[in-house]
Amino acid sequence: MTIQEAKDFLRSLGFYTECLWTTYDVTSTYECTEEEALSILDKACNSEDVTERIFETIGSVASHMGLKKIEE
Repeated sequence: MTIQEAKDFLRSLGFYTECLWTTYDVTSTYECTEEEALSILDKACNSEDVTERIFETIGSVASHMGLKKIEE
């Protein structure tokens, strides 16, 4: 399976695949192993700050588009 095929498959399941981080994003800037780069990406992408900011931005963009929020 190619990377594009994998992205297409994930997209068909509802995943956003246009912005994927790779270990190269870390190893091109820092002297580290692939394992360390994966650990850095895991901690960065799963940090509470990043998650909170993404949900805030989703809300802002949806509001700007005039979408009504679903009430729980």
